[in-house]
Amino acid sequence: MKKLLLLGALVPAASACAASPAKKAPAKTTATRTTAPAVAVVPTTLQKLPNGVTFVARPDKWAPRVAISLVIGVSAADETTETAGWRRLLVNAMLRGAPQGFATEGASGIEAAESLARAAEKAGGSLGATVGDDFVEIFVTGDSRSAPQLLDLALAFWKNPRLSDDDIKAARERTLSQLDADDLDTASKTQAALRGQLFRDARGELSAYGLPELGTEASLANLSDQRLRELHATRLAGARLTVAATGDFDANALRERLAALPSSTRGEAAAPSFVPPRSSSPALVVRELPIPAAWIFVSYPLVGNTHPDAPALRVLASALGDSRQARLPARLLKNQPMGASPAAISVAAQFIPRRYAGELTVFAQTSPQSVERVKNALLDEIRKLRDTPIPAAELQAAKTYARGSWSVERQNLRERAFQTALAPALGGPLDATWPTRIQAVTSADVQRVAKKYLGAYAVALVMPGE
Repeated sequence: MKKLLLLGALVPAASACAASPAKKAPAKTTATRTTAPAVAVVPTTLQKLPNGVTFVARPDKWAPRVAISLVIGVSAADETTETAGWRRLLVNAMLRGAPQGFATEGASGIEAAESLARAAEKAGGSLGATVGDDFVEIFVTGDSRSAPQLLDLALAFWKNPRLSDDDIKAARERTLSQLDADDLDTASKTQAALRGQLFRDARGELSAYGLPELGTEASLANLSDQRLRELHATRLAGARLTVAATGDFDANALRERLAALPSSTRGEAAAPSFVPPRSSSPALVVRELPIPAAWIFVSYPLVGNTHPDAPALRVLASALGDSRQARLPARLLKNQPMGASPAAISVAAQFIPRRYAGELTVFAQTSPQSVERVKNALLDEIRKLRDTPIPAAELQAAKTYARGSWSVERQNLRERAFQTALAPALGGPLDATWPTRIQAVTSADVQRVAKKYLGAYAVALVMPGE
């Protein structure tokens, strides 16, 4: 990777996130027109610092606001069946209070939970954290003048969280309550069961993305307070770091702080490998729940989101079920014989990109009597994508929808910072290149990836029951 990469433009002109200088309106004799001030668009820059930290700057001058995202390289691959859920439990505990040196002295209970917010407010903004399949993220937002102080707070929160006994106890109770709530969520519970079929290693054991995101009662019991602190010190605090800043900020001031950090003390977890279900005998999950309608889920394992085929797979998912004009809604929610009710109540396709392996899930809600008919329709539309090239108009509609979704997901400054950091953190090209890569997808590309990846799958049926 080059030390400094400069891009000539932020995103293509069609993107809602692109900002271009406003042109002066031609003079008129009949009216006076006031134009908005020009907004400078500065190219996105990526720099790998000597200590291993990756810094991505994506500035604009729309408003005196800044968002900074720290993406830390600890993933589901860092968990096992014995430690599943440790990242979420740890982050829940960290969010209980301000990092050491920032906490309100003597704070406890509700005051302790608020002290982190007070520390962020004192630095001129707000702070939060998220946990994903491939990362832990810490983000801060606030006034541009406070950008260096906000970054200092985020770094302190990462390296020196309070992690008191009370913090961990409260986080454990919250996580266990989330486990109970998750049991009542039909869609998330079923998709978790499907991931358990798709992402297993050569020994048939759950691996990385197949592990339960929140862990299990058994794995959480394994995570003693001391063990959780050790995981922070040995895994989280020493992991590789990618930082992105978006908005109005002084890049040099942020870079100096990042360059002063010590180098990462640990390598990455071994990349997981998965054995897909047999195409001749797809994995089947059947559940009965006290619900009025039936659900059908069909999931296909895909390549990771840094693979060259990822844009074509995204367009394929859009053509299948992203909009009301896509293939599955058109077949199952429309185009019915006169007087006949739709075959399905709802239907959609979901493309889930990840670092080591992605996932395409198509799902529908229907009556118990229509389960077989709807399942066959889902599989038939997949077959058609493999056998027949997608027409040009349909392809363009799918690409337009995919690019539009990309833009909408990045309208928020905080989300734009996260996506800007995530792409290089996972080893891929800069996020701003995604619309161009989507637009380059051809009909032949869609058919090729359909043939290549949409073979082996797992299916889940959720039926009404007692």
